Amino acid sequence: MLRLGLFRNFKGCDAAVLVAADNQGLIALVGAVDAAVANPQTLIAVHDLCEASVKHGVRLYISAAEHFHLGDAEYLLSVSSYWAATVKEKLQPLLLAGSGHQYFDVTPSTATLLISVGDYDANWWRSIDG
Repeated sequence: MLRLGLFRNFKGCDAAVLVAADNQGLIALVGAVDAAVANPQTLIAVHDLCEASVKHGVRLYISAAEHFHLGDAEYLLSVSSYWAATVKEKLQPLLLAGSGHQYFDVTPSTATLLISVGDYDANWWRSIDG
């Protein structure tokens, strides 16, 4: 499962796009990175793979191209040939450990992407959407 939300002043970030994942969700996220690399002009809508926060809505895309127009509360994780390997290297320990988190730069740079495994359960998400 993947859960997604945009949070202000979160974990030392002015704004954080939080993706909370279990192992299956993380595998789906790695699959989205692979799909974006295999089809460089494709924009993968991560938010379509997630259960999105009602009160903290955001759209997150993955692409190997960086020329997409983004609207309000829309962010892009670039997985160009260099960044794809870096993203996958940072996700690998999360798959192995089953818990932890990693930070990623996104476009626009007004937020930071935080991918977390094992930190934010269903109860936490219910409490923030209360």
